[in-house]
Amino acid sequence: MSQIQYLNYNIYLVILFSFMISKYVEPINHLDTKENLIIYKKDREYSRLIEDKLVYFIEGPKILDIYSRKAFPSKSKKNKRYQFKIVIDEEKSIIAEHNYREDTRVYNTSHPGHSYTLAGKDVINIPKGQHRIELIPVNSKDKIVIRAITKPFKPENKISEIKPVDYKYM
Repeated sequence: MSQIQYLNYNIYLVILFSFMISKYVEPINHLDTKENLIIYKKDREYSRLIEDKLVYFIEGPKILDIYSRKAFPSKSKKNKRYQFKIVIDEEKSIIAEHNYREDTRVYNTSHPGHSYTLAGKDVINIPKGQHRIELIPVNSKDKIVIRAITKPFKPENKISEIKPVDYKYM
């Protein structure tokens, strides 16, 4: 087997391993905001971001993936645009803005009259140390649900430079 095939297998193993060790993160007030959605016949746990903020404590270095969806009445023709603010350590703030169409394969048994948008994904690199992440709705009328997942940074590739065997002829 050649070195390139070993490299390909190693890349696949790293990707598979990163999916296996990704971790769902719960906010502090998770019991009050819990929402179960059935997405493509799989149960997924989301947190409601309605009127109040969600607070997460994350130990870095990690990658934080924030998946968001907007809930709206099924027969509504209104705009599906929504925004929320991401505040890191009460210093840095980012406005996440999404505008997606309806996802027909998402269902909630406790709210059968609602539809949901396609998931918006925001990726944040969390530096080393303990950090406080707050998610705050910009418009209190928007019904947004959030799913946050952390995963470690990908390890660096071991092959960084290729040198010729006999460099005198170069």
